Amino acid sequence: MRLLVLGSDGMLGHIVRLYFQEQGHDVRGTSRFDGADYIFDATKI
Repeated sequence: MRLLVLGSDGMLGHIVRLYFQEQGHDVRGTSRFDGADYIFDATKI
């Protein structure tokens, strides 16, 4: 299954991402910071 975790650097998001990666899923994440698959900063829109 392919999943997109919004806020993958956050308190809950990083745990959700790790859990599904360990289960063998294709997981992508968004973040306001560098290092995520997709970077999104609403303050720069």
